[in-house]
Amino acid sequence: MKTQQCVSAIAGKERPLSTKSLKNIRASMTAVYVHTRRHNILLVKPEYLQIPKSAPVNQRKILTLEDIKRLFDDRIESFWYIHYVHFLLINGLRPGQAAGIRTDEDIQNDTLTIKRSINNIGKITDGKNTNALRSQYLPEIAQKIIADQRQLLKQNSIISPWLFPNTVGDISNPHEIYKKWVRFRDKNQITACSLYELRHTMVSITKNGVPTHLLKMVLGHTEAMDTYGVYGHEFAGDLQNVANSTQNIFEQILKQK
Repeated sequence: MKTQQCVSAIAGKERPLSTKSLKNIRASMTAVYVHTRRHNILLVKPEYLQIPKSAPVNQRKILTLEDIKRLFDDRIESFWYIHYVHFLLINGLRPGQAAGIRTDEDIQNDTLTIKRSINNIGKITDGKNTNALRSQYLPEIAQKIIADQRQLLKQNSIISPWLFPNTVGDISNPHEIYKKWVRFRDKNQITACSLYELRHTMVSITKNGVPTHLLKMVLGHTEAMDTYGVYGHEFAGDLQNVANSTQNIFEQILKQK
């Protein structure tokens, strides 16, 4: 089957893949061709691969302000990963990045350094890309979440190098966390967001209070950190400003309970 026929066949399934998924498949086909060419293996070049216009485009969901208030309400029935969910929302991390935080080396005072990510089969990776490895200042609300999480582990006599381990102290699998999140979310009538969409929620909430270039910096959407080495003091100041702005924004939301 020709590569275009392959893409079109997948798009025409009863439950078709999204436009983004099809683009990823197209990129993989191109990567295979590039690899084989480097090793003098002849394949037909996958040129002019088109994504069918009928392919669906997934619409991201975000939490409402009422959802956020409910999520931070002490009266809500908690679950093991509640602090993990809070942390994703406040810091805009990818689920695997939060699962990969080690307390012994990644958190220094009010600074978090992202060094790794955990994929959905529980394997440690370097993250989505080089931009994913970065540092950020933690607003006070994020520091409190860390303190609450450490208290939770202490209460359950769990000693673990991971900030958000599973109930026996081992590394958490984001896919398993997601299943527990869905049950908790639906039970408490919270908008049906995925864990990754908490990142989109954070962006939507803070975008009017944080300059775009700084928000991208925190999210890992800019160039590698070394690019800013020459302007280290200004860069550090910018990150502190993002933390301050994030703190103020969420304080205002949670004060409206």
